[in-house]
Amino acid sequence: MMGVLPAQAAGFIEERGANIVALNCGTGMDMTGAAKVSKIYREHCKLPVMVQPNAGLPVLEKGRAVYKQSPADMAGGVAEALAAGANIIGSCCGSTPEHTRAIHQVVAAFN
Repeated sequence: MMGVLPAQAAGFIEERGANIVALNCGTGMDMTGAAKVSKIYREHCKLPVMVQPNAGLPVLEKGRAVYKQSPADMAGGVAEALAAGANIIGSCCGSTPEHTRAIHQVVAAFN
């Protein structure tokens, strides 16, 4: 979104003494995208990885941003993000307590 590639960001952040490298929703980051970025972060730094995507891309309804991704759909990409190297998984814009519970179930069952 800001013209910095994940590989560049990971190196920059690590070199400056950060304790973690992370992403949040940005321009509509979903869990599948978060998994892809997690893999890139892992390839370019040794820091723990945190991802917090949003609940799908927002759509405008009556002048208000609405996020329509279901908790199950969001959680569907959690195992992929974990397998790609994410250590901490959360959620951002449009997420509800149900999204968090769905994410937690997958994290708890991940081996």
